[in-house]
Amino acid sequence: MRCKFISKIIIFMILATPLSFAEDLQADSSSKEDPTLDHYDYHDLGNSFLFGDGKPQDYKKAAYWFEKAASLGDQDSQFWLGMLYMRGKGVPINFKTAVSWLEKAAKQDHAGAQAFLGSILVKGLIGVEANPKKAIYWLTKAAEGYQSEAAQTLALIYHDGLGVEKDMSKAEHWYLKAADLGHTVSQVILGNLYLDGDELNQNYEKAILLYRQAAVGGSAIGRFQLASMYENGFGIKKNEKKAFKFYQKAAKQGFAEAQLKLGMSYTLGDIVSQDIKLGYAWSFLAAEQGNENAIKLIEQFEDKFPKELISEVKMLALTLTKKEK
Repeated sequence: MRCKFISKIIIFMILATPLSFAEDLQADSSSKEDPTLDHYDYHDLGNSFLFGDGKPQDYKKAAYWFEKAASLGDQDSQFWLGMLYMRGKGVPINFKTAVSWLEKAAKQDHAGAQAFLGSILVKGLIGVEANPKKAIYWLTKAAEGYQSEAAQTLALIYHDGLGVEKDMSKAEHWYLKAADLGHTVSQVILGNLYLDGDELNQNYEKAILLYRQAAVGGSAIGRFQLASMYENGFGIKKNEKKAFKFYQKAAKQGFAEAQLKLGMSYTLGDIVSQDIKLGYAWSFLAAEQGNENAIKLIEQFEDKFPKELISEVKMLALTLTKKEK
């Protein structure tokens, strides 16, 4: 099966309510303008207000100091100021202004700005026209600077033909680049491509290697796919014990398909000893996430089980998903 993912770069989560600009200018004594301060000092002040490091978190004050530093050429401040304009935190939301600051940082080889700017230009935003050629330029610069998200986005551009002609050779190249940088989503997608053999030459050994890397990186989907390879003996000696081990790890991480697989396995007693209660419990967890096959299985259970037993098994289900590393 082929999984599709939309690559998203989440830079920070912002919860505070911004203050007025008038209040901004009433900064504490350590934040007052000082002729001896340089762009490093301004950046540090912005950073302190942005993350609440030694000062109350305040996005308008962060934007104020970042802009002073950014105007003096500080690339990190240009990046963060661009992000604040993207989010509309501390300043009015303005995509065009955001892109302007991100581009300034990108031109100074700020990999994060290059990656984010490239991602924006793939499809554009309000006030910002899509420009696939420039998107690829900036994403390539970022990926060559070991930015895994940029490599992943480049792979998706060539895979899906986003503004360019579809090119699976280039897609494979950038998936491999992202995978080598530890990007688990790319590892799984490329593994799926090698497993399916539809768009790339089928290669079970490469698929297993990528799934194993994703599994080591903590990917639930990677663990599920690796389990499936062990169960079916695709490119590796069939091993139901190892298959069960990885299904269980993925299920404990909350991956619905793995939970359903355990539910079916315990119910049927195929790769593990039969246990109807555990079969129901794992299926119940998958059904709670909207898995249609699990919902059908639960309906069959509930037609046969007494209500008292159903309540008991649902309580059991709550104990099954302890945090899995």
